[in-house]
Amino acid sequence: MWLVYDYVVDVLQIREASGSKLPGLIYVRTQETEVQQREYSKEFKDFGSFFDRVLEEHEDAHVLTQMFAPGRIAGHALPVWTVNDLDSYESGGFWQDGHQSPFKDAVANLCEKLATEKPPLKDSAEESVGPPLMALSALSAHLSKIARLEKFDPRDHEATKVVKLRAALRSIGFDAEREPLWLADLFDPEDDDVKQHCFQLEAVAKGRIEKICEDLRIDVEIVEADPDVAAVLLQFKKAAKIFDAAMEAFAGEDFSEKKILLKAICNLHLDAPSLADELWSSFAYAEERFLTMTGLPRSSFKDLRLHQRVKWRIEDAISSMRGRSASEIRLRKPDTKEFELANVWSIGEWPGLDPKRKRSKVHRPEYALWTDGTSWKLYEEKFLNQKGDGFIIGELRDEGRLKQEGCLPVPASPSSTQYAARSMQHDEDSISGSSPGGHFV
Repeated sequence: MWLVYDYVVDVLQIREASGSKLPGLIYVRTQETEVQQREYSKEFKDFGSFFDRVLEEHEDAHVLTQMFAPGRIAGHALPVWTVNDLDSYESGGFWQDGHQSPFKDAVANLCEKLATEKPPLKDSAEESVGPPLMALSALSAHLSKIARLEKFDPRDHEATKVVKLRAALRSIGFDAEREPLWLADLFDPEDDDVKQHCFQLEAVAKGRIEKICEDLRIDVEIVEADPDVAAVLLQFKKAAKIFDAAMEAFAGEDFSEKKILLKAICNLHLDAPSLADELWSSFAYAEERFLTMTGLPRSSFKDLRLHQRVKWRIEDAISSMRGRSASEIRLRKPDTKEFELANVWSIGEWPGLDPKRKRSKVHRPEYALWTDGTSWKLYEEKFLNQKGDGFIIGELRDEGRLKQEGCLPVPASPSSTQYAARSMQHDEDSISGSSPGGHFV
């Protein structure tokens, strides 16, 4: 049956067609006796209902439901026909009103079923035209084409599919000869299927294997029994422990850009050297925690992109905080459509500040911070072109208030002498502050 299905999908090329264009199947039991009717007459009104129940429980039902269109697998029974039926048929009066018999009623019901066995009308009239019906006896004319698809022995057929699956797994890096650390680094916490499986690496790997099995139309049980695939899954079991440790050490909220910026504002009052000290200290602790949990050498960090990504994020955050400068942007007046000029701290790019925004290499949003020393408001800078006059405006993204007054440095007007002195002093502090290399081992 799988070979027939391959013929329908591969040779007739309807893999991408809607399910309604798949062939239908009607199993017809002819010359049904009263003895045969006893197996279902006490529980079911007819053979069709009995057939539906058998199909639900049969071990090969999943094969049939993939070979044929949804809702187009049915059973029908024709009772034993009599001499009277034969005489009426030979005389040409079988379908006339004068001839009545259970066999005629059953045949009429079958003809009606065949006439109405078409896919339901969908978006277009073309969808209502399904494949022609074909008797199983007519299948023999196509067996030579089917045999050329694969060896006719079903075991050889499945073995060929397993070989294809192994090649497909190697093409995506699923190789048992790879080290668990290398396999763990294949996956990104931002991947959709990693999130769907709650960051469980074994489940993610099995899900991707099952998807390939679905594409190749091969049972997962057959694949999992293959020694090569079993070896891959065993390596992923080891890789999952490394991935869990990396997630626990480097993927927490403490290293998110929003958490880093809020810490710089609320706890460290925009002091770049203090932010560098605290971040590199936390990063060193996370490294030791990962090495303890996995037993891997320190050199393994060069093969772990999650570690490298956090390191870059820390460096970017410190660089943005050291490079902050006073500037002016237009902020919308409360309850109006008008803007007013305001002095803010320009704090540069923070691409991961908004978790709902997809990261982009082309557009990296820049942010500005307004403060009066106690209250603060974080704005994303946007360019507004209004009546041919373009200028930068700020869209509010977050705000808060410190418990102590006057803790945050207030940006002066960029054109003032006072700002120039503060800017020079800030540059001197940045130069004399500790560099990331002094804290990262």
